[in-house]
Amino acid sequence: MSHHCKNLLVRCMDFRLTREMNKWMENKGYAGDCDLVSLAGAGKAIADGTPECETLLNQISLSAKLHNSSCVALIHHSQCGAYAGAYTFANAEEEKAQQIADMKKAAEIIKAKNPTMAVKLIWANLQDDEGREIEFEEIV
Repeated sequence: MSHHCKNLLVRCMDFRLTREMNKWMENKGYAGDCDLVSLAGAGKAIADGTPECETLLNQISLSAKLHNSSCVALIHHSQCGAYAGAYTFANAEEEKAQQIADMKKAAEIIKAKNPTMAVKLIWANLQDDEGREIEFEEIV
């Protein structure tokens, strides 16, 4: 039996994202049509080339090979602990700018390893510390 999905979502493991991300996935048509990879600071790990980078890139390649996925949605979020541990930001705009730069770098790395896959960049802006409300924005 073969099974396919169009999308692979690569996201941070932060539990605060789960409830609102599930709603967003349903609204955007990802629910039931995506593989999901979750790792603390996932996109940052790819951009920084940490040891986890190869694991993440292998997961992306496996999704394409096993499930014929053709699009990676790389999701970063505000108030990310992986970024707080590495940087001191003056404000939320500075954090977002750094993360967008890293998302773009990670997208280039993903595309170099998987040239046929499209990559979407998604910014999840937590509106409160608990993640009860999150604004999702596609970065172009």
